[in-house]
Amino acid sequence: MVSYTKYIGTAGTATLLLLIAWFVGSTHFLVEYEGDKTCAGTYLDPCEWKYNITLTTVQTYYIQNKEAIDLVFLPNVKEVYHCKKDGRMTASWRADRDLAPCGIGWREFDWKTPLTSRYKYINKFYKNKKQEFKIVVFKFNPSDVIKFGGEITKEEFDPYFLSVEDYTLIKDCEEATKTEYGTCTKKVVSHIHYDNKSMTEKTIYRNESYRCNPHPVTYQVNCKTIGIKTDKVKINCPEDHRCDLIEEEFCILDCNDGDCNYNAKQNKGKGWSSICVDINNLREETIKISNFKNTFARVEKI
Repeated sequence: MVSYTKYIGTAGTATLLLLIAWFVGSTHFLVEYEGDKTCAGTYLDPCEWKYNITLTTVQTYYIQNKEAIDLVFLPNVKEVYHCKKDGRMTASWRADRDLAPCGIGWREFDWKTPLTSRYKYINKFYKNKKQEFKIVVFKFNPSDVIKFGGEITKEEFDPYFLSVEDYTLIKDCEEATKTEYGTCTKKVVSHIHYDNKSMTEKTIYRNESYRCNPHPVTYQVNCKTIGIKTDKVKINCPEDHRCDLIEEEFCILDCNDGDCNYNAKQNKGKGWSSICVDINNLREETIKISNFKNTFARVEKI
């Protein structure tokens, strides 16, 4: 049975990026990895970036390391953890990401420490068995946009942990008025109680509610979304098109009246309905390269 060993760390691969680059450049492995992720970077919503590695040639391949794997984030992050998928990690307490940063179904894996003292190697790959890894990042601030990456085999590897944006939809509504009432109570006779011993009657009362104090109330009807606003950018819709939120994206729709959402979902990628931006990615640099520049939508920096 053919097996190979790769030494990383001293005089070898010193960062996760270079390690992934080595796997990508190797003829022995197939590597899959994610792009941008939107996350708050908190214990309730940690940032996670996943990558998979599959050995495709020899039967086994051993990885050994003498130093910890590092990764550079800009701006700096609060904490970062490396993880490997492991179905044995099923304890319910691992749902608390403060106690178990990698969560249920994953174990902390730093590309440095063997699983047990019996092993000298850090990881063992088996032919045609995909192994899943991820990094978990906790931010200093949920609004931080974190960049990490570089160049892998002459291809730009430049993922972001994007911020979770607070946004407000700008509405244009008609006003209508209706009459509303308050609630009042009054005592009414419930029944007459006759006491045989004293041969007396006693009237029993109960409270009864009724409408009172009529007053006019103004409310909004026939509302249309005419824009969206975050703390960084504001987008105003063209006057002859509707805008709306569709599956976490802010879209300029190819209609003005009626229900546009169904058609936009069905025809996404065609015509006007393709002009959409992720609501968690309304950054100035994203707007500049988006399809919004080809419309009459007015983009303003806050």
